[in-house]
Amino acid sequence: MMDALKNFSETFPLGFISFFRIFIAYLLSAFLSILISYLAFYSKRFERILIPAVDIMQSVPVLSFTPGVMLIFYKLGRAGFELAAIFLIITSIIWNLIFSFYASLKNIPEEFDELSKILKVEGIRKFFLLHLPFSLPQFLWNSLLSFGNAWYFLMYCEMFSIGELEIKVDGIGAFILNSMERGEISKTFYGFLVILFIISTSYFLIWKPLLVASFVMKFEEESEEEILTRMNFLDKFYFQILKRIMQAERFFSRLNQFLMSKSDKISKFFDYSSFLVLFAIAVFLIFIFRFFLRLEPSDVLLCIVSIFPTLLRVSLGIFLASLFAILLAILIGTRWKPYQERIISVIQIISSFPVPALIPFVFPFFLQLPMGLELNALFIISTSSVWYIFYNTLAGVNSIPKELFLVGESLRMNLKDKLRQIILKGSRKDMLVGFITAWGGAWNGTFVAESIIFQEKEYKIFGIGSLIFQSAREGKIELMIFSTFVMCSFIVLFNIFVWKKLLEGVKD
Repeated sequence: MMDALKNFSETFPLGFISFFRIFIAYLLSAFLSILISYLAFYSKRFERILIPAVDIMQSVPVLSFTPGVMLIFYKLGRAGFELAAIFLIITSIIWNLIFSFYASLKNIPEEFDELSKILKVEGIRKFFLLHLPFSLPQFLWNSLLSFGNAWYFLMYCEMFSIGELEIKVDGIGAFILNSMERGEISKTFYGFLVILFIISTSYFLIWKPLLVASFVMKFEEESEEEILTRMNFLDKFYFQILKRIMQAERFFSRLNQFLMSKSDKISKFFDYSSFLVLFAIAVFLIFIFRFFLRLEPSDVLLCIVSIFPTLLRVSLGIFLASLFAILLAILIGTRWKPYQERIISVIQIISSFPVPALIPFVFPFFLQLPMGLELNALFIISTSSVWYIFYNTLAGVNSIPKELFLVGESLRMNLKDKLRQIILKGSRKDMLVGFITAWGGAWNGTFVAESIIFQEKEYKIFGIGSLIFQSAREGKIELMIFSTFVMCSFIVLFNIFVWKKLLEGVKD
């Protein structure tokens, strides 16, 4: 018992080091995502460049950023290792935040925008008085999901190698990955408990009260006194913080006046700078093409062929995940609606927990089964994608007007007809969005699913994910970058020719 407490107490500080690292990465990601979203929102040229680029970048596995990270940060020593870990965590957080804030800007009602023009609310003032209050609930909701994504890839951000070069920083992610590779189950379990504690605590002390406070900031017609009566102490605390933040626009009055006076020049600068972005993209594509020329024809063929077994795993994994996610979302959105808030609180904690931390406990079980490695890969892919489908389906079910259910009752529709005519029909658009996001998330995690080091032994199955992982370990940079390029190209083409067409069909 004393040894267990000692090991737990030694592991505990590592969890807070990782939490602090993720928190820094989140703040940087939030700032950059708002900046990039504004560039895309106010400049049509940047919009045509940045939004497709972000769509591609979110498909790139964290592991594929490591060669660039090594090149930039490795020679900086300990400080460079910390910067490398934070940079990799940012790549697992930022894309979701960009799409969230950008979508909120695009969805602001026209009457709000017209009113801001009449009242001459412009520049920085418009951010604090209109854009921030309107977008904050959705932005914080996506922040919670992004935090979960950061925990998911934390192990591979805190400890990674390219050939003989290795970067490792102190943290619970590196601790768990190191323990898993050595087969030290007890140490891995302590790390598991620490992550569970930090995720649960941060949810109840930070995210849940922040979400409550953000929703009441969104142009509520009630008085502040009426709002505060429904809040607990933490909700009120964060409400006051958010209120102070939104009042901060008065401290930027001089800066705002200066920016407004130079708005035409700033607009022209961004238009011209868009050409620099295009030039950078062109240089990058030339860089990729150079790697292509260095590869053997057999390696090129290997990259292309390896897509197909991974495609089968991803498709089957998402299908299995959808069976559970859609059923659970429909039950919570209909029959269990009175208990929805409590159930969602538990699910939000579970969904934030990183699946790779479970590998040491489930992997030995799968090894005992026929096709155990394939089943293990399906488990990881399914659990990596299930919550994308669940949350979007639940949002769709909750958006169905109550009157439709009342009409169904009056017409004495049976359960099958209600499900087909009301629930599935009313939530199909959100459900499809869930499948699209789950698709990207599943591909991103394939290097975790298809290649595992456990008890100092490597287990892998053929696929593009294991190819990326293996080429990184062996220092085959050309093969790693080109296989990532092939995977991202396939995902983008599939999004254009399959998901986009399906989404347009649902809208029609």
